Amino acid sequence: MEVPAGLVSLTPRFGGDHVESIALETPPAFVHTPSAKLEFIGNKAIQVSIVFSGVFFVLVDVVQLDIPRAGPDALIGPQNATALASLGAEILEVANRAVVVQHPQNPEVNTIELVMLFEQLDGGDARDIVINRSGGIDRSPCGGGTGARVTDLFSKGALEQ
Repeated sequence: MEVPAGLVSLTPRFGGDHVESIALETPPAFVHTPSAKLEFIGNKAIQVSIVFSGVFFVLVDVVQLDIPRAGPDALIGPQNATALASLGAEILEVANRAVVVQHPQNPEVNTIELVMLFEQLDGGDARDIVINRSGGIDRSPCGGGTGARVTDLFSKGALEQ
């Protein structure tokens, strides 16, 4: 499957008459900045990671942000979409001012293009939302974003080999 970040390989594993799982292979990815502190919105500091996976992403655990929880719902959901889009665009702007990025093999790739806000849920599950500079939201599962998150988790020892 061709996506904006490059070619993504998908390999399904079938169990009888249905797909049991799908292996996803993204373009080569790497952690650029394992941990950086960004200050924004009244000098509030948040910890982020900068990861390249087709494009540069800034990854942010949404629990650091002042987002209200609507009952038992997760923080990332339709009830907070407008606030998340606005915060994501602001984080992306701050990250591009604070962190200099440049791909080691392609010097023209020198901008953080997307922010991924993520949230750990019970049972090891997670939820995320990807936001671009204009505040546009992408909630679809994307190869680049998935590659960025997995690369970051693996680099921190949070995934088994």
